[in-house]
Amino acid sequence: MPLPGHECWRLLLLLSSPGLRLQLGNLLASGDATLQAGLAARWDGDYAYALLVVAALAGFGYEKKDVRFGKEEAEEPHSA
Repeated sequence: MPLPGHECWRLLLLLSSPGLRLQLGNLLASGDATLQAGLAARWDGDYAYALLVVAALAGFGYEKKDVRFGKEEAEEPHSA
């Protein structure tokens, strides 16, 4: 059943919330320890290879720097 237009906007607003994105990122990252343990078990308990694989996968990501939540553009600080 398709959503009416106003419901789609509500969903987009909810998904654009910084706190929700942070928690979803934490949820995705929570499987990291399980992934490392599974890889280490495959390599006879050697966590070095498991950590190398996970670090290499994380290295393909990107990081946004100097971002202020809730602001389109960073404002200059007010001088007193």
